[in-house]
Amino acid sequence: MTRGIRIAALCGIALGACSRPASAQVEPRVGVVAAFPASLGVHWQISDRFAVRPDFTYSWSEFSASSSALMINGVVVSSSESRSSSTALGSGVSVLVTVKRWQRLRADVVPRAQYTWLSSTTEQIVTATAPLPSSTSVIFGLRNIERAPSVTRRGRSYSASASFGMDYRLAERFGVFGEAGFAYSSSRQPTTISTAGTRSATLRSGIGATFWF
Repeated sequence: MTRGIRIAALCGIALGACSRPASAQVEPRVGVVAAFPASLGVHWQISDRFAVRPDFTYSWSEFSASSSALMINGVVVSSSESRSSSTALGSGVSVLVTVKRWQRLRADVVPRAQYTWLSSTTEQIVTATAPLPSSTSVIFGLRNIERAPSVTRRGRSYSASASFGMDYRLAERFGVFGEAGFAYSSSRQPTTISTAGTRSATLRSGIGATFWF
């Protein structure tokens, strides 16, 4: 009887030891990040203190304008129309260094670097009408349309920042974070006739959500 009790106790201890790792839930270490200002990225928790967060940004815009140079008797003698579009594609990476943790809440120092490709395309269309007066005083015209070749200019932008952030895991698969800090950027922006260089130093802030899997 005593031997049977001992065997049962040993089996219970073995089962308990095996069941503990199964019941303990390991926090996911990879997640998809959606942040504002608009960006999409991936959060990879390398260890309890260090993580990396690469992200991508994209924007496209188009602008058009028209103008009339001269009108005779209500007839446009010449006019012009211009169209321009700009594209920006950026790639950045943040390193998250945890300085303090309180269960679900984590405080991080976040250095970050980003590179952005810039492109601008401009096209201009000029419409000229040569007025020909007739005996009935009606103005007729001969229209010539000149389409200037489109011009594409490219630029680039570099930025670096350092921020302090707070990350709170609301659930096992979902968390939110907020960051604020200081940023410096240098860029060569394409314009309609040239490329202009700018440098700036600003405050930086951002918020986002992480979906863990």
